[in-house]
Amino acid sequence: MDALTGPPIGIDKLDGMTLAEVQAMSPPAVTYQMSARPSATFFYNHAQIATSVGWPIHALQWKDYTSPPAFDINAAVSALVSAGWGVNPMESVELNNAEANPAVFATDPAGEWLEEAIVDPAEALVFAALAMHYWKTPVYMAALHFPTQTGVTHAIGLQMLEFTIPSAANLHAACGLPTSAPPAIALSTIPACNHGAVLTSNEVSLWQSSFPGTPPWYTPNTSLLTYELVNAYLGLVIYDPPADATSEDVEGLREIAASLADQVLIPDEEGVLVPLRGYERTSDTSATKG
Repeated sequence: MDALTGPPIGIDKLDGMTLAEVQAMSPPAVTYQMSARPSATFFYNHAQIATSVGWPIHALQWKDYTSPPAFDINAAVSALVSAGWGVNPMESVELNNAEANPAVFATDPAGEWLEEAIVDPAEALVFAALAMHYWKTPVYMAALHFPTQTGVTHAIGLQMLEFTIPSAANLHAACGLPTSAPPAIALSTIPACNHGAVLTSNEVSLWQSSFPGTPPWYTPNTSLLTYELVNAYLGLVIYDPPADATSEDVEGLREIAASLADQVLIPDEEGVLVPLRGYERTSDTSATKG
């Protein structure tokens, strides 16, 4: 079992505190991120990523970085002609079909894009973090018509999520589980989540349009204020587990995420911590930062 940093500090004790007060307790932050995260080594700046099918091209570019087969990005654009601006149902199928297209990848790379319809943003964001932990996948989330200072966001690529947990080492420990446990452990061991976890930071890429009818553009490697990320979420995530992941693993991640969602908090507009589950979302949040 991962060592805890102290007795459980649950959501009831953190609710109403400020983020500054929690950070003054000097808890370690735990980061969950995709592999081949954008950097000087891994570029996600091809011109086609800034088109109306930008996020699927971003997804296939990631698969190219993490798989041996050669990738033809121009063929990928042609293969994804029916993809829309946003992250929509059944686009995981289109991604898988594009990967199986020999004009795109010389050999169909391992792994399969999946999608999850998760209404609760608290559960969805924990699920995304755990998917990054186990499978190092980026997670793309539906965010149609989310307003920012620069335009309307249609899709968000989650690249990193950071949690601050005052009394546990990580999300697994917050639920009484070892970090090394396989995802499906939650199907036989009921997670006991009694440590509050604050979603404190993120790195995302955005696909936006300035006005209705204008082409979207790509804002890479930025961040959203946490409550803005929550406001943006529209109930669907797309991700790519490796070939050895099972349906039981996915079900186990859903179980952990559903259990931990009751303990997740976010800073509101004033920096005061509020429970994420049941957070009253609005549609008029403002700007990206970073």
